[in-house]
Amino acid sequence: MVEADEFDKSFLTLKPNIACITSIDADHLDIYNNIDDLKDTFNLFINKIVPNGLLIVSEQLSLKGDKYGFNKDSKFNIQNIVLSNGSYSFDLCIGSNYIQILILITQVNITCLML
Repeated sequence: MVEADEFDKSFLTLKPNIACITSIDADHLDIYNNIDDLKDTFNLFINKIVPNGLLIVSEQLSLKGDKYGFNKDSKFNIQNIVLSNGSYSFDLCIGSNYIQILILITQVNITCLML
C-alpha cells in the first residue's frame, strides 16, 4: 500500500492493481495550472490502473470507479451506525453483502476501514 501524492505528479509513475481516491483538493495549484488541470491529471492516473484492476472513489467525487461512503447507492457503504458505551457498531456493506463491525473509534475514522 502506498499513499501517492499528486504534489509533483510522481503518482503518474505508478501502475496500481487497486487505487482509492479519497479527495481532490486544490492545494497544489503551484504545480497545476488550475483545478481542471489537477482533475485531468487524476484521470491520467486512473488510466494507469492495470486492466481488471479496481478503482475505489469517494462518493463525493465525480470520477469513474466504485464509490465508497455513507450513501446506500455506493458499492462500499456504511449503514446502521450505533454509538453505545463509547463504541461504534455498524454494517459495512459491499454490494449486497453485510459485515457487522464493532470498534472503538470516532465516526470520522469509520470510513478509513473501507480503505
